[in-house]
Amino acid sequence: MPYIDSLPLEAFSGARCLSLPNTVSAYPPHELYPLAHPAKGPVARLQAVLLDMDGTLVYTEPLYLGILEGVARALGVGAAWKGFDAVQDYPRLIGNSVTTHLHYVIAYCSEHFAPACFVPEVARSLRANAAHAMNCDRAEETRHHMRVLGLEHGDAEAWCATWTVAPPEAMGVEWRLAGATEIYYAALAEALTQMEPGGDGGNGIRLAEGLAPFLALISGAMHPVRLEEAALLAGILNADHPGEVACRGDDAIAMAATIARDQPRIGVVTSATGLEARAILGGICKELTRQIGTWPLEDAKRERLLARCANAEALFETITTASESYEHRLKPHPDLYRIALGKLGAGESILEETLVFEDSEAGTVAAGAAGIRHVCALATEQTRHHRYPQASWMCSGGFGEVVRRWAGFVAG
Repeated sequence: MPYIDSLPLEAFSGARCLSLPNTVSAYPPHELYPLAHPAKGPVARLQAVLLDMDGTLVYTEPLYLGILEGVARALGVGAAWKGFDAVQDYPRLIGNSVTTHLHYVIAYCSEHFAPACFVPEVARSLRANAAHAMNCDRAEETRHHMRVLGLEHGDAEAWCATWTVAPPEAMGVEWRLAGATEIYYAALAEALTQMEPGGDGGNGIRLAEGLAPFLALISGAMHPVRLEEAALLAGILNADHPGEVACRGDDAIAMAATIARDQPRIGVVTSATGLEARAILGGICKELTRQIGTWPLEDAKRERLLARCANAEALFETITTASESYEHRLKPHPDLYRIALGKLGAGESILEETLVFEDSEAGTVAAGAAGIRHVCALATEQTRHHRYPQASWMCSGGFGEVVRRWAGFVAG
């Protein structure tokens, strides 16, 4: 089902609306959000820049898709299965909440469900999660899932023996979701302990192309940008994304000038939990520090940049994560963006003077449902088949293309 439904409701003056199902215990059954009309021109004055994390700042999609594929294999898709399809499946597996993704995986695997494969993996994951909970909320969720699965006070061996031979129809969607969630978070916890962003590193993530020059410019720490510094940044941006129309030093200087003029606040809005975000953002800062340390800059400017990249709180003025909302209210619901806008503490003008960067359809729609009109979609290899009805611009050339086209985003 597409995210965007045409709902000609008089109360919304014929605006397009976002129709999203609520959880079974919530009323009304669906939430309707009127969507802001995507802007057709640049921001006149830039108050804030809000950036998605996964897929926008850092390419964690291969990591998360790999975990979801592991859940599918545990559900019983079989050894011959070649993985999810980029066109048919990725739009449903990137950008939403973990629960939404797992519902899709469970439905996808329904014809192949194999208790003999699934049940032992659930038991192993429950043991791991109970012993090493990511945080208090996750520990409580594991205890709840043990109740759902009938394992709260039972013998794990006997439980496995019983459920491994049980008929699939005895294990409803809620039962399978509880087990799949535990498998997912056990794999994620293991991945987070090994996470070292910056290269491939064997962990399935890397920084977005051109991220270091982009953040150096948008943070304002590079101003004023000298000609030789602009040429340096343009060279890095072009090297990170060869084959695109080249970014020029003049583009970097023009962007730095608008940032110095408007001094926007920079924030992150992510559907990752606070724990995940801290791990990933910390890794991003570590890699930014390494990269910037190699740039031939004057000492004072390098120190200013390194201080800004020392930690996530220094680099980003606001960080909004899934831990501040509810699992069923994450993107494409607008809640995270509403929370982020509230942190900025500005008036109505913030909606017209905020620029959002997102890589997924769900993220761009969430921003539009929160009333933000200036949205740039950064399509990646994993999200290039997404639709972006709420985006004013689409860039497939990474942050180098963003810097090159900056005059189209923010008026000079």
